[in-house]
Amino acid sequence: MDKGIFVAAYYDPKQMTSPRAFGKDDLLQSPIGVICLKSLYIPDFLQKNLYSSSPDLLNTLTNGANTPYHLILSKELIANSRLYKAIGKREEAQKLFKIYGQVIKDKRLLSYLDTPPIADIDYISNDLNQMVPFEMKKEGEVQIFAGGQVLSMRDYNSTPYNYDNIQIFYNGQDDSTKMNSRETGLIEFNYRFDKIRFKPNGDAPEIWIPDSLIKYHFSDPSRNEYILETKIPWKQLGRADTNTPAEMRMNIFIGDSDLNENTRDGILSWCVKKDEWYNDPHSFGSIIFKEKSNQKRRRKVCSRQTNTAPVIDGIIDAPWDQVAFENITEPFYGDVAKSVIAGKFKMLYDHEYIYMLFCITDNCKNKTGVLTRDKCWIEDASNGSIIWKMNGEINDHYPSFYVEDKISLSPGKYKLRYTSDGAHSLEGWYGNPPENDFYGVQLYRSK
Repeated sequence: MDKGIFVAAYYDPKQMTSPRAFGKDDLLQSPIGVICLKSLYIPDFLQKNLYSSSPDLLNTLTNGANTPYHLILSKELIANSRLYKAIGKREEAQKLFKIYGQVIKDKRLLSYLDTPPIADIDYISNDLNQMVPFEMKKEGEVQIFAGGQVLSMRDYNSTPYNYDNIQIFYNGQDDSTKMNSRETGLIEFNYRFDKIRFKPNGDAPEIWIPDSLIKYHFSDPSRNEYILETKIPWKQLGRADTNTPAEMRMNIFIGDSDLNENTRDGILSWCVKKDEWYNDPHSFGSIIFKEKSNQKRRRKVCSRQTNTAPVIDGIIDAPWDQVAFENITEPFYGDVAKSVIAGKFKMLYDHEYIYMLFCITDNCKNKTGVLTRDKCWIEDASNGSIIWKMNGEINDHYPSFYVEDKISLSPGKYKLRYTSDGAHSLEGWYGNPPENDFYGVQLYRSK
């Protein structure tokens, strides 16, 4: 509710925190600002006496936990804790700070309470679209605190290919003159998802299969990288006998989504080009198991038989040293700049399985089925590329979520951006309020 009220107040800045203290622009840092907002907005049943006992104060905060007023109530604690400390009432100051620490459970966030941020966007409202520029004079680590709204996790079976994923298209026909797209199968691994999308041929329906049929494991060696390691039984590739074929036609897609987690922004291909049909085996590359001729092929990878199977745990162990990486570089769709996505793979085999290892570089790793309604990201001011994105998670505070992250930024100019939808904000929560009373984003130089 908007109120057309103007308030002017005089105070001693040595004793009372300014709304612009600590490099922040926050009215709720000031005890006077808190008093004004309380008188306008806080219902009587949530008014509290700061000289009450600690249990009574906590009880008042608990009663207001699911209301839009909780942020004002908790900010009142820290504003007056600073005031009491400035005027020498240290016991009262410590009591209020201790209670505030029970509300703000992230001790790292508390440690930055009096630290000027590099950039921040606080108190998110409905339909916000805000940008704050900032500059890094030298390379350094940046501590990020962020929070927003997420949708409930679903399988999204209708369009799983829109997420971050690796798709293996294969055709087991030995005779190249008889190959056709109807015999092309698909195995799809969605990043950090617990099912595999499988289509044995062009006429079969797509199904989800568990990892009991195809073993696989994702790992995250760094913020912008992920590894997929898998072993696929020959029979899942349409090989009924135990004889290893001389070669197999195959193509690999790396699908990439960025800000909108279920919208495919780009695809890298191993062999198939952008003007070719994605499942045409004549445009695929060849995986060579037994070299039988000097037959010309578009692209080939020589796999190697291994006596020691790699452990499927997302860690690159010794058996993988037997073969070299093959890069995946062909632009097939959308934005596939190297700053956005890159990939490479290796392959081994034995009489039961083929083993595949993928190493993917991705500026925004999105877990399948987790969709954020509020978007927050850092972009390079020179070219608009996304450097960091706020990823959602499902927790006890759903639909609110809170993330803490740390990244390294090179010298240069950047933009911090935040957009929100038309519901669930400080204007009113339709579900659980945010964890740590934090809804927005703050960047700090890492301590």
